[in-house]
Amino acid sequence: MEVASMPTLSPWRVPLSLRLILYGLGIVYEATMIGVGVAASLVAKARDNRALHVLGLGFLLIGIGDLMHTLGHVAMDLAPLLWSAYAFEAISTALSITLATAFFTTLRLYVSLTGRGRFGPLDRVLMCFPAATAVLAFMWAGAALLPVFCALVPYRACLAASVILMVAVGYVSCFSLLGAVRKGVLLSSPGADQKQSWLAWGSVLMALAVTFVLIHPFVVHAPLAMFVITTLKILMLMSSGLLVGLSLMAPGGSHRPPQPSI
Repeated sequence: MEVASMPTLSPWRVPLSLRLILYGLGIVYEATMIGVGVAASLVAKARDNRALHVLGLGFLLIGIGDLMHTLGHVAMDLAPLLWSAYAFEAISTALSITLATAFFTTLRLYVSLTGRGRFGPLDRVLMCFPAATAVLAFMWAGAALLPVFCALVPYRACLAASVILMVAVGYVSCFSLLGAVRKGVLLSSPGADQKQSWLAWGSVLMALAVTFVLIHPFVVHAPLAMFVITTLKILMLMSSGLLVGLSLMAPGGSHRPPQPSI
């Protein structure tokens, strides 16, 4: 089936040469996040560390989700008139938003489990966000794929709401991690000061990357600005993932002092 008369899912007007650069960077970033997730899971199993296992799962989820999103864009470039490519991009976009929300949730859960060994009320609320994001994101994807629902479903509002939920969880998690770093909750070992610095930078870079997600809608008609912002977002996410993941996997990277919740 062709989709020549159907609108594109997003005004992706960056020239092909620049899109290829973004795809390459994206695949490197996604491989990095998946690699950190696998490594964190293995370290967590060796240490019997529940908190690190949760965080490792989060890294795997965002790496897989963003990889599918990249492949969705590639599919539309390769076969822009095929309905199957259009459908894949829509579904992969919804999946990416959902799994990114799940990743940020696991980051907050890691902080809580490491800081006090249990979940608090805020954690339980945040656990509902990935499901809520999934409902909204896939409602948008369904409306995009079945135009008959466009009149029934406020699909643009659904997409915007799903992204806002993801960003909200992202900010909460990044600032929770930064707060834990400042209180010295997470690390206690030789060289902890250096790791604390890495974690702090990782938190800040991740928060900046989340901010760039909010800027995206305002530059969709400016190809160069879109390219620059997307590049910065990818680089910041990859750098923050490495800084956070490697710091917490290092010896002494999971410390549970007798301190109250942050």
